[in-house]
Amino acid sequence: MKLVKATIYGFGVWVDKTIEFPEFGPTLVYGENESGKSTLHAFLLFMLFGLGPKQRQSYQPRTSGKMGGSLTVNDPEVGMFTIERMDSLRNGAAICYADSGAEHDEAWLKSRLKGMTEKTYQSIFSFSASDLSGLPRMKEEDLGEVLLGIGLTGSTDIHAFETSLENKINQLFKPSGKKPIINEQLFKLDTRFSELQKTKALEATYREKKERIQELTDSIVSLKQTLQDKKISLNSQERKLEALPDIQRYVTTVKRLKGFPQSIRFPEDGLNRMQQVKEQLLPIQSEFVLLQDHQKKYREQLDRIEESKLDMDEGKVKHAYILKKQTEEYNTRKKEVDYLLRQIEQLQDQIDQELSQLHIGLTKEELEDIKLPFHLDKSWSQLKKEQDTLALEQAKHIEENHQIKQDRARLLAQAESLEATLLSEERIRELKSKEDQLAEYSILESKKSKASGTKRTWKEWKQKKVKAYQSTLLFSMAVAVLFAVIGIMSENYIYYVVSGVSLVFGMLQWGFGKKSLIEIEAFADTKENQFLTIEEKREASQQLQEHERATREIATIEAQLKSLDQTFTAWQEKGQEIQEKQNVLDNKTIKERQQHSYLADIDVTYWPDLHHKLKHLIRLSVEKKRQQDSLEQLQEAQQKFSSNLNAFLNSLERETLNIEDNITFLEERIKEYETMESHRAHYRKLYEETTEQLQDTEKKLAVYKEAYNALLDYAEVEEENAFYERASLLTERRQLQEEAERLEEQLQSMLVTEDKKSLQLPDETEMMEAIKASKQRITWLEKDLESKREQLADVKAEINQLEASGQYSEALHAFTMEKEELQQSVRKWAVLKTAKGMLEETKRQYRDKYLTKVMEKTSEYFKLMTGSKYRKVYPPMEGRLFQVETTDHIRYNVQELSQGTKDQLYIALRIAISNIMNDKHKLPFLLDDAFVHFDSIRTENMFYLLDQLSETQQVILFTCKEELIKHFDQEKIIQLKNSVRIN
Repeated sequence: MKLVKATIYGFGVWVDKTIEFPEFGPTLVYGENESGKSTLHAFLLFMLFGLGPKQRQSYQPRTSGKMGGSLTVNDPEVGMFTIERMDSLRNGAAICYADSGAEHDEAWLKSRLKGMTEKTYQSIFSFSASDLSGLPRMKEEDLGEVLLGIGLTGSTDIHAFETSLENKINQLFKPSGKKPIINEQLFKLDTRFSELQKTKALEATYREKKERIQELTDSIVSLKQTLQDKKISLNSQERKLEALPDIQRYVTTVKRLKGFPQSIRFPEDGLNRMQQVKEQLLPIQSEFVLLQDHQKKYREQLDRIEESKLDMDEGKVKHAYILKKQTEEYNTRKKEVDYLLRQIEQLQDQIDQELSQLHIGLTKEELEDIKLPFHLDKSWSQLKKEQDTLALEQAKHIEENHQIKQDRARLLAQAESLEATLLSEERIRELKSKEDQLAEYSILESKKSKASGTKRTWKEWKQKKVKAYQSTLLFSMAVAVLFAVIGIMSENYIYYVVSGVSLVFGMLQWGFGKKSLIEIEAFADTKENQFLTIEEKREASQQLQEHERATREIATIEAQLKSLDQTFTAWQEKGQEIQEKQNVLDNKTIKERQQHSYLADIDVTYWPDLHHKLKHLIRLSVEKKRQQDSLEQLQEAQQKFSSNLNAFLNSLERETLNIEDNITFLEERIKEYETMESHRAHYRKLYEETTEQLQDTEKKLAVYKEAYNALLDYAEVEEENAFYERASLLTERRQLQEEAERLEEQLQSMLVTEDKKSLQLPDETEMMEAIKASKQRITWLEKDLESKREQLADVKAEINQLEASGQYSEALHAFTMEKEELQQSVRKWAVLKTAKGMLEETKRQYRDKYLTKVMEKTSEYFKLMTGSKYRKVYPPMEGRLFQVETTDHIRYNVQELSQGTKDQLYIALRIAISNIMNDKHKLPFLLDDAFVHFDSIRTENMFYLLDQLSETQQVILFTCKEELIKHFDQEKIIQLKNSVRIN
C-alpha cells in the first residue's frame, strides 16, 4: 500500500493543503522546527487509523471550522481508493471511495490494513531518534520482548497476563516464606496432626475394639451366606418333589423320540414351497394354451390381408405420397395467393389516397421516378431549422428596437423632472453659510448645557437605564458561561461560538447604552430656542442633500443614455447580419426548388414532413411491386402442381376433373392404402407379441416344473402323496421334540446332568429324608447367627462410650479440613505454574521463529550501512548483550561501539523487523530524524539502503536537517514551506 496524495481540510496548523507523494523511491519531508512535520505525521496516522474525540480536539485548527481531510492510497489488490475522515461526520469514522465509484466503511478499511492498529504500526513501520537509546542495555529476554511486542498484536496484554500469573503464584507459595497461602496451610496442618496424635494415644483400645467389630461383622456375613445357600437347596428339593409327574412325562417323551429315524430328508418349509409352486404352475399352463389359440387367429388374419392387396405398386404409392405432400403446399400457396391479392389491392388504395391528400399534383408514375438521397432529409431539416431560427431572431430584433425606444423616453422624462428640482447657485451658497453658523451656535449651547446641573427626574431615569444595561450584561455573561460548559462536555466547537456571541452582544449593549446616556445628558435641559435652531439646520441640510442627490441621478441618467446609444448602434449592426442570413437562406431554397419541381408551391417549413411522406409512399410502391412478383411465382407453382396431379391420375386410368376433386380422390386412395397397411401392421405386431409371450410362458413353465421335481427329488419320493406323508412324519417328530424341550426347560432347576442322561426317576422316600436333614441344619445356623449379633451389639456399645467424649473425632475432622484446603491450594498453584510455563514456551517458540530471520536481515543491513566493516550481528543471550563481528572475525560488545554505530545497529534491527512484517502488511515505512549520529559516508550508505527498500516498500523520511536534501532528487522532496508541492 502506497500513499499517493494527502488533502488536509483542517488539521492543527494545516488548513486547505494538498501534499502529493512521489510514486517511486524514498521521499524526504523537510521542514524547520514548528513547520508542521509532526502534525503531518499525525495526520497520516489519523487518516489510516483514526483518533479518539479528545485526541481530535487537540488538532482542531485555529483558523477553520473544518477538521479532517482525505488520503489517496494505491493498494496492490484493490487499486486506487481515497480515505476521508471528518471530525463532524460519523464521529471521525472513515469512508472509502474506490475508483469504480463504490463506497466502503471503516470495517472495509481495517480489512485492507489486515488488522493493523496504530500502536502496532508505530512499533513496526515507524521510529525516531528517541527510540535509539535502548539498544546498549538490551538482553536476550529484552530482544524476545521486542520481537513479541513488534511482531505480535496484543503483546501488552500478554505481558500483563504473565505478570499477573507470577503475582498469583507468589501469593500461593514461596520456598522461603510464611505469608503465602500454602506456607501458612502447611504450618496449620502440622499443628493439627500433632493434636490428632495426642488424642489417639489417650484411646489406645479404640483400634482393638474396631478390629473386633470387623471380625464379628465378617462372621455374621459368612453365616448369612451359608444360611441362604441351605435355604435355596431346601427349596430346590421341595420343588423337585412337587415336579415328579412332569419328570415322568419327560422320560416317556424321550423314549418315543428314540423310536423315530435319526434323519428324515425333507425340504425346508417344503409344504409351503410345494403349495406356492402349484399355485404358480396352474395359471401359467392355462395362459400357455390361450396364447397358442391367439397366435393361430392372428396368423389367419395376416393371410387374409395379404390376399386382398390394392392394385398400386410401390412406385405409385411413393408418387402418391409425394403428391399428397405437395397438396399441403398447394393449399398453403392458395392462401398466400389470396392474401397477396388483398395486400396488393390495399397498397394500391393506400397509395392513391395518400397521393390525393398531398395535393401537390404528383402521379403514381412520377412517384416511381422520384429519387430521395440519404442526405436530403438532413438538408431540408437544416433549412427549416435555419428559417425558424431566423424568424425568432427577426422577432427578437423588432422587440429590442421597441424596448430601446421605451427606455430612451423614460430616461429623458426622468432627467427633465430632476432638472426642475435643482437649486440656483446663489441659493446653494446661502444654505451652506446658514448651516455653518448654526453648527457653531449648537456647539456653544451644548457646552453650556453640560456645565449646568441636572434635574431630579433625569437622575431617576438615568439610574433605571443603568440598571437595565447592567442586567442585560449579566444575563449575557451567564448564557456565555452555560454554553461554554456545554461545549467542554460535548467537545463541540459550535457551543463555543454561541458563548462568544452572547458575551460580545452583552458588552456591546452595555457600551452603546452608556454612550447614549452621555448624549442624552448633553441635550436634556437645552432651551426651547435650541430645538428651533436644530430644525432650521436640518431643513437647510435636507435641501442641500436633495440638490446633490438630484445632481447625481442626472449624471447617472446621462451615462445610461450614452450606453443606450451604444446599444442602438449594436442593434443596427445585428439587423444587417439578419438580412445577410435571410439572403443566404433564400438562395438555398431556390436551388432546392429547381432540383425538385414539386416543391415550387410548398413552404420550407413543411419540407421535412413532405420528405417523410414521400419516403413512406416510395416504400409502399416498392412493397407493392415485391408482392406482385411473389404472386406471379406462386401462380406458376400452382399450375405446375395441377399438371403433375393430372398425369398421375391418367396413369391410374382415372378421368381428370377439377383440381379439388382430383385432390379428394388422391386423399381417399391414400387413406384406403394406409388403413390396409395399418391393419396388417397391427396383426403382425400382435402375432409377434403373442409368439414372444408363448416363448416366455414356456420358459416359466419349465422353471416351475423343475422346482416341482426338485422338491420331490429332495424328499426322495416319486409322487406328490408320498411327499405329503413324509411331511406328516416330520411334523410329528418335531412336536415330540418341542414337548421334550418344554418339559426339560420346566424341570431345569431340579434335574442334574446325570439325571437327564440316565432318565431314571428319583426315590420319593430318600427325597423326604434329605429335606428333613436340611431343615435341622438351617435351625442350627440361625441360632449361631443370633449369638454373633448379640456380641457385635456389646462391642459397638463400648465403642460409643469411647467416642462420646468427641476429642478424637473433632481433631480428625479439623485435620481432614485443613488437608482438603491445602490440596485445593496446591492444585490451583499447579495450574498457574503450568500456565506460566506454557506461556514462556510459546514466547520462546515465537522468538525463535522470527529471531533467525530478523538477525540475518539485521546483519545484511548493518554490513551495508558500515561499509562492510562488520559482517555479522549476534543477538543477546545468557546475560550477554548484542555483539557484532568484523571482517577480521573479531567480536565487539555493543557497549564498545560508538554512539553512531549503536544507532546504525538499532536502525538495521528495526528495518529488518519491518521488512519481514512487510510481506504481510505492505505499509509505508516512516522515519523521523533517525540519523543524528551518522557521518557522511554512513549517511550515504543509509540512503542507498533506503533506496533499495523503496523498491518494495514506500519509505518517507521526516527531517529538519537541511544537509540531507542533497541526497534526494528534487521531485522526491516535500518542503513544508512555500513549496511548489503544496497547493
